[in-house]
Amino acid sequence: SHMGIVGLGLSTVTVDGLNGAVFQMFAHGVMTALLFSSVGYIYDRTHTKMIAELGGLSHIMPVASGYFILAAMASMGVPGLASFWGELVVFIAAFKVYPVRGAVAVLALVISALFMLRVVQQTFYGSGHEKHAGLPDVPFSLGIPRMILAAVLVCFGLYPTLLFDMIETASVPFMNGLP
Repeated sequence: SHMGIVGLGLSTVTVDGLNGAVFQMFAHGVMTALLFSSVGYIYDRTHTKMIAELGGLSHIMPVASGYFILAAMASMGVPGLASFWGELVVFIAAFKVYPVRGAVAVLALVISALFMLRVVQQTFYGSGHEKHAGLPDVPFSLGIPRMILAAVLVCFGLYPTLLFDMIETASVPFMNGLP
């Protein structure tokens, strides 16, 4: 759905749509890296991909769980995280140009968020499995890249103009050059 939001932003053929789309691509890359590195670590420790077998991990692996949950929140477009701003700007641009498409995109975002919430609930807060008791959490050395990704999501979520200003230096001249 994230790349659908990018496509929606580009389809508006507006500066705001382009800005939001580029911001969303950046946020998506960071969020996806954090999400997949967290999934990879959890799989490496639990040796299962089955959500039903992963309940209660937040008590066993709180750091790994925290990184995944932060990435999931970014995936849902929670305010204060980078992906929120890209989605918001794209939706505003889309509602100005294509109100129906904008509404459909918001509905898709809500459905996607519900799916992600269910994954988080079942994996980290569901009933625990004894076979996972005592699993090691993310060691500091493996946490450094995840800390950086998490910091980027929060930094650009709290200070989006840092990225929007850079994007606009290219998007405004680009859009002004279009017929």
